[in-house]
Amino acid sequence: MQKVMNRTLGGKIVSTSSSITNYNNCNEEIYQVTFMRADNRKMTISVDKDIYDKCINSNQKVIFDIDVVMEKEGDINHYDKKLTKARKVLFLGIDIDADTYAKKMEEDLVWLSRYAKPLPAEKSKGKKALLYIESYFVSIILFVAIFGTGIGSILAIPLTINHLKAQADKYANYEVTNGKVIEQSDRNLDEDLYEIKYTIEYWVNDEKYVIRDSLTQSTNSIWSEQHILYDKSDPNNGLLCEYNNVAKAYLPGLQGNSEYLFFVVMAIMGVLFLFIGVKMYFFKKR
Repeated sequence: MQKVMNRTLGGKIVSTSSSITNYNNCNEEIYQVTFMRADNRKMTISVDKDIYDKCINSNQKVIFDIDVVMEKEGDINHYDKKLTKARKVLFLGIDIDADTYAKKMEEDLVWLSRYAKPLPAEKSKGKKALLYIESYFVSIILFVAIFGTGIGSILAIPLTINHLKAQADKYANYEVTNGKVIEQSDRNLDEDLYEIKYTIEYWVNDEKYVIRDSLTQSTNSIWSEQHILYDKSDPNNGLLCEYNNVAKAYLPGLQGNSEYLFFVVMAIMGVLFLFIGVKMYFFKKR
């Protein structure tokens, strides 16, 4: 069983259409207008030829006086499009002013909200295109950044190895001897950072040399025995050093062989970022 409810509703005309139906061997032309209501829902109603001709241009703002035909237990969002008809139409700027139209739309929004939550406003085609372009370029930039980070992480491994080997070549004419720390003092720079001043003695060809210098590290002391790297032609300029398993040589500094941890981290990061990049690429393709 159906019921008829008379209601005035404002909105902007979206489209118009006409069609011919055959009923009892008689052709009948049906005219319909679709408009966007205050709750951003489209509503299609039947109109007569006179109203149809007035509404033929889209984007006109109007207020319709409508007889809405629906099921007895239905609501304004479940209605019969063919039987729901406009009895009258008022046009903004001709029959009504802007204030009247705006107040009507506010009233409609409150009333329509009782039946269903208003829909979000549709974005224009221009805005949709702009958002799509922005989204596309952001995706491309993100893909390049992630994929590039993966490649960079993996390339960091051979580059680091080449750098260490170049360092080894630089000190190829240096010799290594043992040195003894005869004095050291520390100064706390931060929670886990210390400046250590030290004095080290070492011997080359029965001649004593002394290093007085400082370094910064996470512990507050250095070992009492240290390896010293020195130039054969000038043993006076000795350097603290450690054997590096990657370069297969003694290199200045006390970093030890931390490169292995670096290689592991870079390899994991590289594979992970490459995997994410490939997944993004194929996901975008779909």
